Amino acid sequence: MINRILLALSSPVRFRPAARWTVSLAARLNAHLFAVYLLPADTSSDRTRPEELRAGRIRKHSSEEEKAWQVLYEIEDQSFNQNVRVSLLLETGEPLARLAQLCESYRIDLLVVSAETPLSPEYLLRHSQKPVVFFKTDKEE
Repeated sequence: MINRILLALSSPVRFRPAARWTVSLAARLNAHLFAVYLLPADTSSDRTRPEELRAGRIRKHSSEEEKAWQVLYEIEDQSFNQNVRVSLLLETGEPLARLAQLCESYRIDLLVVSAETPLSPEYLLRHSQKPVVFFKTDKEE
């Protein structure tokens, strides 16, 4: 049974389809959703190009941390609208190590990551003790 789902994000670009799908899945399963945004240890430089951001949705001149919180709050709103219990997490450091720690400490049953993740899909599949769903998005809706 899937009671705890971890949605791992690392970019403010093209996250919405994966977030919507994961929130809907959590609602159907009555599962607790953990939405984690993984920031690299060095967030001093802004890696997001302005043309990647949709006007009005994510502010263009925000810091990486501010963008991360904007993404997480948007997921929180979606979750609230579907009566899904959600916990928002902002993590820094080595992403694979942080994911492993989070999955263990929160006893995650399912991990959802974007197919465009900078994390190695092969590594995640080989080393994850829980099922992993890779969510591919062709475009932002």
